[in-house]
Amino acid sequence: MSDSSNPRTQWVEFGRHRLHIADVGDVDGTPVVVVHGGPGTGNDLREAQIFDLKRCRVLLPDQRGTGKSAPNAAAEKAPEGLRDNTTRNLIEDMRRIKTQLGVHQPWVLAGHSFGAALSMAYALTYPTEVRGLILSGTLLCRDSDFEYLFGPQGFAASQRADAYREFLEHLSPEIPRNPVQTYTQLAWNKVRAIREDAAWEWVRWNTQLYYTDPRPEPERTPQAVTRAVNFTRLMQHYMQNRMFLFDLFGPSPGNNQLLENAARLPDVPIRIVHGALDLATPVAGAQRLQAAINASPRDNFASLTIVQGASHSSSEPGQLDAMRSAAEFIYE
Repeated sequence: MSDSSNPRTQWVEFGRHRLHIADVGDVDGTPVVVVHGGPGTGNDLREAQIFDLKRCRVLLPDQRGTGKSAPNAAAEKAPEGLRDNTTRNLIEDMRRIKTQLGVHQPWVLAGHSFGAALSMAYALTYPTEVRGLILSGTLLCRDSDFEYLFGPQGFAASQRADAYREFLEHLSPEIPRNPVQTYTQLAWNKVRAIREDAAWEWVRWNTQLYYTDPRPEPERTPQAVTRAVNFTRLMQHYMQNRMFLFDLFGPSPGNNQLLENAARLPDVPIRIVHGALDLATPVAGAQRLQAAINASPRDNFASLTIVQGASHSSSEPGQLDAMRSAAEFIYE
């Protein structure tokens, strides 16, 4: 058995892509895939601690374009390099990983933030391959969710006014003050210093929303800057394309496909965990998601745990404990 401090390393290769997967726990245990957020953050081995590794095999892939997977979005020369990075691509990558790593039974999907959205999209596409869903800090990918995150009148800007002002101050006055559009242009600037500075500011703003208390700025190492460029480019790519949900579910006013289709999620255990003070994804969205799932007749009703005093990060106080409790159905 491998623990989270010493994972087995797996690779799945196809076309121009090489996907990295950390593989921990009992290879004969209940299969679990941890679906990271972002898009573009890469896996976090700490999330393997949610599960009993004596009874589970936990796979933590780096989605295409991020983490140790290659090619990395930060290395692309132009936005066209991300043309084959869509939500449908990520779903098919997960299925490819499942097949090539010998996971023949339905698996549990544990997704955080965008990873929760991706887990739902996978479950709607391949419902018979899912044993259960653990969804934390769920990003529903609606237009209103991104206005909440980045808009000048958004809730996040009102709660982190000083940080948001710094986020906007990085933009030149002559550039249109649409922060997402402008930061997207800067992240692909031909001048390395310009794109790296823009990516660093983008990550600084996002980081301020993940924790209950404002965080000190992380050390700006070359590795941290590369991760910032990677995250910024991928997140903006998906946002510009409305998370590619129309490709899976067709158009929807307000990009509301996940809620509209939630009642079709497979009748398996679904556990929703959300921080009461989440500034990145509103807790009201988690409440609406639970109601939408339970609107259909099912044997397994979705549960919702609201973690008091916690914001968005899965490392916030109480979040890991709540997610461990959410995973208990695996062992029944």
